[in-house]
Amino acid sequence: MREIKFKVWDKKKSNWIKQEDIAINQKGLLFIRYEGQVSFSSISLTKSTQYDICFYTGHKDKNSTEIYADDIVRIYYDDGYTEAMFVKYDNIKMGYCFVDKYGDEYKVTNTPIEVIGDTYKNMDLLL
Repeated sequence: MREIKFKVWDKKKSNWIKQEDIAINQKGLLFIRYEGQVSFSSISLTKSTQYDICFYTGHKDKNSTEIYADDIVRIYYDDGYTEAMFVKYDNIKMGYCFVDKYGDEYKVTNTPIEVIGDTYKNMDLLL
């Protein structure tokens, strides 16, 4: 069974919330502990548009860095060519895929991959 991990982007503050300040319960309710708070506050994801949750894909890159949805990765091909793509969860295929700057989806296997950023702070890496 794949380990369930996630990270949370705060759209209003434009930053990642620290791992120790977030939790999700079995019902899928997000809990966040804000700076200066001792306890967690619950957030309804269906009503809040302030947060994006990025789940761990269950895979690591060539440097053992965990790969999450919305990460930007560099793909290293055998012929020396490299390409930046972002990681996306495909609801129809029920799995993660890589998307290039044109919006085309790819399944990449047995090719070295390196996390180089994320779509929240580093969209310029896809250009």
